[in-house]
Amino acid sequence: MHDLTDEHKLPAHMIYSDSVYSRSETGLGHELWGNIPNTLGEAAKLLPKIRADYTESEYLEPLKQAMKRNLRRMGLLTGKTSESLDRLHDGVVEAGQQPMLMGGPGIILNKISYAVSLAGEAGVVPVYYVADYDGVQAELTNMRLPSPSSKGLLLSYPVEPSMENLAIYEVGNPAETWFRKNMEKIDSNYRGLLKELDIFKREKAQQNLDHAYSVIKSAYYSTSNVSDFSTKVVGSLLNIESDLGVPIYWFSMPETRPYFIEGYELLLKEPNRSRFIEATNAAAEKVEFAGYRSQIGFRTDDYVPFFLECMNPECNRIRVELKYSKREGINEAVLKGKCPVCEEEYSFSFEASKPDVSDIVDWITPRVDSRQVIVDSVIPVLAHIGGPGETSYYAEVIPAAKALGLPFPLFMRYTRTFYNTPWNEKMAQGLKKQGLPVIT
Repeated sequence: MHDLTDEHKLPAHMIYSDSVYSRSETGLGHELWGNIPNTLGEAAKLLPKIRADYTESEYLEPLKQAMKRNLRRMGLLTGKTSESLDRLHDGVVEAGQQPMLMGGPGIILNKISYAVSLAGEAGVVPVYYVADYDGVQAELTNMRLPSPSSKGLLLSYPVEPSMENLAIYEVGNPAETWFRKNMEKIDSNYRGLLKELDIFKREKAQQNLDHAYSVIKSAYYSTSNVSDFSTKVVGSLLNIESDLGVPIYWFSMPETRPYFIEGYELLLKEPNRSRFIEATNAAAEKVEFAGYRSQIGFRTDDYVPFFLECMNPECNRIRVELKYSKREGINEAVLKGKCPVCEEEYSFSFEASKPDVSDIVDWITPRVDSRQVIVDSVIPVLAHIGGPGETSYYAEVIPAAKALGLPFPLFMRYTRTFYNTPWNEKMAQGLKKQGLPVIT
């Protein structure tokens, strides 16, 4: 055990990385994440057994049809995508991300391509999940682009501090004046980066940029909120430009919330809720005892596996934290919460051993630790592709799913690919002249 303060502890995902590098088949990494395959081929061989653990959900077929309708509305339903949707029952390799500014950085495509590769290897379907239930936060509303300045070019959606905890899908697209001004800033910035290249490379890079601008403009002018804007950018690149046929599901997709009711009720009912708390806390304790930093930390006894959205129209569905209470010896439990904006108080009672959330299912959203179980209640997800942050919190979620005896996807941390750029190439030439090693 390492004796370090929290700020000096390594994140939990380093345990996963150490297991991969050492090719160890035992140890803490395998206790937390289960099977940790070293290659896509190894992973693909494990997926049929996971599929056999799932039962068919009655909501899967209605979900397929709803996804087709909504992807068609977004202009993202190609023939190949429709065929992939028809095969969701075969099993899914999932990659997910919150909607980020103008679609976000290229590593999102890196993550999805990993899912596409594994799905192809295993003969199943890749799916991109857009977690647009997440609240407004800096990482979703800001982005830096490389620029001649050491600080980069900062782009920011015009959001107010009062919008914290507001679901990102409730944030409307910024005004056209903001959009045009920022597109001009982006173009001017890249022209500055490219100006010292030889004319052939500069013209080629500018052509690529102009094409990217057209995709972004088309997405902006055909959507009304920042979630759809981001999804349209990414979906256009996946299914229109590249014809990969990747089904996309976003949490706020109309019609679909009630389909996941069984996942919410499964995690809320006793003794599942208490076992989930115990198992996630035990996993977090193992991580901390080993000298690493747990991602989510310890859950209290009043934990609820979802958030409520305020029902007051003026609050725009801002998230409400709920607390669970139950008197010993009585099968009635109560959820209570208070809106941070309008201060309206909510209270819901139900049978602890058989909860019914049908009255509020259109007003609840997953938590980061419950989302996968809720999705799995309808979609047979066989593998989830994640980055460092996801790797860390899955270390707490996977042991909880095992404790409940639930089917759960194989977790794979994707390998990030860093693409060469004309300005990196120019910098590399300068380093070479100084006798320094480069990888470009």
